[in-house]
Amino acid sequence: MKKGILTLLLCVSFLAEGNAACLRDGYYETGIANYVTIELRCEYINPTIKATEIKRAPMKAPTIGFDGRTLYLYGQFGGLTLELADNGAAVYSTVVEPNANEVALPDMPGTYELRLCDGRFVYSCELEIGCF
Repeated sequence: MKKGILTLLLCVSFLAEGNAACLRDGYYETGIANYVTIELRCEYINPTIKATEIKRAPMKAPTIGFDGRTLYLYGQFGGLTLELADNGAAVYSTVVEPNANEVALPDMPGTYELRLCDGRFVYSCELEIGCF
């Protein structure tokens, strides 16, 4: 009986189609021109691990989208602080609302380090903001 129920559930799960059409091989598809997908580096803010804490595998780095002026976060972050840094110094900072899908960047052409900080991790990458 249990084997029959398990087989039925597996058949239903293979036949069910979700609405994840925006996802292909782990990347999002859009019709936006000049769109690129960026995998962020992830650093733990407090890297010291106490002996009593459970050691876990490294987390998978999040992926965001970028089209020259707009970041696409896909609602995968809680509230965080977005910073653009030039030579280690923050030149722009703003608060991003929890589960935000898009963030418009300021009109500051150049290459910056993008840092997204949620209080526990810092996600970063190099970003070139174009002039329009």
